Amino acid sequence: MTATSYLIRSLGSTTFAASPLDKAIMPRVAPRVAIFASAPNLLSAMAKRVDKPVRYRDMEYAGRGTISGTVLEKGVTNTPVHRRVRLFRDRDGLLIRETWSDVVTGTFTFADIDERHTYSALTMDHHHHFRAVVADRVTPEVAA
Repeated sequence: MTATSYLIRSLGSTTFAASPLDKAIMPRVAPRVAIFASAPNLLSAMAKRVDKPVRYRDMEYAGRGTISGTVLEKGVTNTPVHRRVRLFRDRDGLLIRETWSDVVTGTFTFADIDERHTYSALTMDHHHHFRAVVADRVTPEVAA
C-alpha cells in the first residue's frame, strides 16, 4: 500500500474509510468487505460517515465509573480556570487519561473509568504561575 491508499470497511450497515495510519486504532473485527483502493478522492470519504460514529473503548483501563470536578484559581472569588488535568492510578502511578478543563466553567470529566481502583487527579498550570495541585484517593462514581 502506498501513502495514498485507504482501507474501506463495511461492518454490517456501517461503512467508513480510514488511512493506513489509522489501522492501529481500528476495531480488531474481521470485516465483511475489505477493499483496497488507491485514490486521492477517498480523503473526502474519511470525513463522511454513513451510520453512527464508531466509539473506541479503552479495553485495559475502562469501566463504568466517572470522575469529574472543577478547576478553580484559589482566591477570594475562586475563579474557574482552563488547565490540563491528568488522572493517575494510585496503585502504581500509571497515567490513565489526560484532558483539559472547560475554558468557561473549569469542569473536567473522565468517563468510562475502572471503578475498582482509586485515582489521583493532578492539575497543572501551563502558564507556570502556580504549582500543581493533586486530589488523591479519588474513587469513580458509578451511575445506578
